[in-house]
Amino acid sequence: MKNNTKKTLKLYWHEAKKHKITGLILLFSSILTAIVEAFIPFYFYKFNYLS
Repeated sequence: MKNNTKKTLKLYWHEAKKHKITGLILLFSSILTAIVEAFIPFYFYKFNYLS
């Protein structure tokens, strides 16, 4: 199983290098989405928009 994961990541990285801009957009949007999803509950709790 571990060997297949390594091969998969190697193949993915080889292909991803061909599309640098798209890969960077995907990476940054994933990070931004995680940050926004982490802060949304605090925002709604602070201002209590749900009730």
